[in-house]
Amino acid sequence: MSKRSFGLFGLMLMGMFVLAACADPAQPTATPNSSINPTAASGQLATATPSSGATSAPQPTQAPSEPDAGAGQATFATNCTACHNTSDQTLVGPGLAGVGDRAANRVPGQSADDYLRTSIKSPGDFIVDGFGPIMPQFGTLSESDIENLVAYLKTLQ
Repeated sequence: MSKRSFGLFGLMLMGMFVLAACADPAQPTATPNSSINPTAASGQLATATPSSGATSAPQPTQAPSEPDAGAGQATFATNCTACHNTSDQTLVGPGLAGVGDRAANRVPGQSADDYLRTSIKSPGDFIVDGFGPIMPQFGTLSESDIENLVAYLKTLQ
């Protein structure tokens, strides 16, 4: 093999390695699982049922625990105090003293719990007069965190 053929072969081999390194690796794709109901209409927590594959032994179910206002206070301290306080004074957002009583009367036919829950999950749905739609969504809060936070907010006088 001549030097020129050897060099050309080496160059082609190197080019193949470069192309292979730059190729977009196949990314796994998510397939929607139609057996998951993300919003339970009855107020119960949604459950997921595996659609295929190995199954594990059934786990014992626990009754939903009662909301814990103390845990809600900790969630409030971590996530809400930059913009809200527990008095009637405005920071960035409204003061939350008496918010449970006000929430019960904000939307006709809606309970205080539902109003507060919606205000946390989808803050743009209800904008308090005099405030802009700047409250962020808290997608990192679990359903339990939200229920505990609602319980705590209802204790504020």
